[in-house]
Amino acid sequence: MEPGSSKNAFFVRGSSSEKVSDDKDIISGLHDSIIYHILSFLDMKYVVQTCVLSKRWENMWKTVPNLSFKYVSFPLFQKDRIRFGFMDFVDMVLYHRGMFKMRSFKIACGWCCNPLRVNSWLLNAINSKVEEVHISVDMMGSTGMPPCLYSCETLRILKLENDYNELVTPEDFYLPNLKSLHLVSVVLSEKLIADVFAKCPALETLIFERCLFNHMMILNISSLVLKTLVIKPEKTPCYLHGCRINISAPNLISFICRDFVTRNYFLENLFSLEKAYMDLRIEDAYVCEAEELHDERRKVYAQRMIRCLSSVQRAKTIIMSPSLFELVSEYPRKFRQLAASFVNLTTLRIQAWLYRNCLWGIVCILKNSPRIEVLILDVVEKNCVSYQNYQFLVQEMLDGNLPEDYEDELRLEYPLRYLKHVEIRWLQGCISEFELLQFLLRNAVSLKVLKLTATQRRRARTEETIARFYEKLKAFSSVSPELQVSFSMD
Repeated sequence: MEPGSSKNAFFVRGSSSEKVSDDKDIISGLHDSIIYHILSFLDMKYVVQTCVLSKRWENMWKTVPNLSFKYVSFPLFQKDRIRFGFMDFVDMVLYHRGMFKMRSFKIACGWCCNPLRVNSWLLNAINSKVEEVHISVDMMGSTGMPPCLYSCETLRILKLENDYNELVTPEDFYLPNLKSLHLVSVVLSEKLIADVFAKCPALETLIFERCLFNHMMILNISSLVLKTLVIKPEKTPCYLHGCRINISAPNLISFICRDFVTRNYFLENLFSLEKAYMDLRIEDAYVCEAEELHDERRKVYAQRMIRCLSSVQRAKTIIMSPSLFELVSEYPRKFRQLAASFVNLTTLRIQAWLYRNCLWGIVCILKNSPRIEVLILDVVEKNCVSYQNYQFLVQEMLDGNLPEDYEDELRLEYPLRYLKHVEIRWLQGCISEFELLQFLLRNAVSLKVLKLTATQRRRARTEETIARFYEKLKAFSSVSPELQVSFSMD
């Protein structure tokens, strides 16, 4: 920005508003570290263009520590032009910046890059003491990771996107300081996983995103230093098979699992776990929701889900998905035993369709979790082609497969001494929702915030229905003197 180019006055707020001269270039007056941080959010194509702003900006692009190159920022009307134009641009930037220290190097070039040139770019980054590398290139399948990455001693964060090819690690693969590994669209193998834990001794974060478990019968994840584990495999049902996944991580703090229950999880030694997001789903949500399973298969899936939940019982925050919560709450005796084990639970988030057995399950957890402070409930709809008649579905929601003591469980006075914050999103005006709210208002003696959000987008629900629901709720008194209720419609 050239002096005098701005026609707008800037104001700096301190003890009083003070007008700054129109010809003052505030951005250029910032410290280099702040400018570098701002530029780290931009693609290098636009970072280079800042050289025309002023004398100070003329060479700043050559010393930025965070470099990001995306081929999509180049014209797409001619393949050869984008291919060679993009590669030449990366070459030019790396040539002019010399050997300045590089903190991060991110490259997304899809199909348009020559493997040899990609390797040369990565070698340049490694020689510049790079700490973070993100690679998204289609050509990696035939060569595995670029060889120069195998023994980078400064590398701390690595993200690889590989277009559903298998990564092949060589014998000299060793990343002694790698803290975080994020694999996207990679075909996993037993050798790859074994090498990761054997040759990345400092690894604390491991993320599998849209990865395939092809031909794997057993996946072993065992680490004494792992703190964060995320498993979000490919969602396409045709890639499913009954792989057994063994996880043992005594220092794991956060575990996120969004997978199909066809894979059999065995979780052990999760002594340090604080947050667990358990989204275990039925294998084909478009054809077979939980209630359509054969009884034997349904029982097997429920047992797997209960086993997984019992393994994360030490967590302070637990998030449960609809399929998981519905299945486990159908087994009252086992579910009550499970709920009694959540002794550290302070935050519970449940995504559920409110069958009455699900309502009973929520109440059961609240009564058996002495430290719970926050409850967030997302009311979701069934997504199954066999339910064409929504009114029939609503009746199912009201009946359900209930435990014998269902009515007594809801009416029983049980003070929830620590529950302070409750959010219920996408209310539909069902009886089960009202019963849950009655239970909370009657027992949550310390409740301070009750936030309700209703929706008009669901079938058979109108603004008039929701309004009647809310008016009926207002007539019910709360045991908590400090309660503030907010209600909104989306």
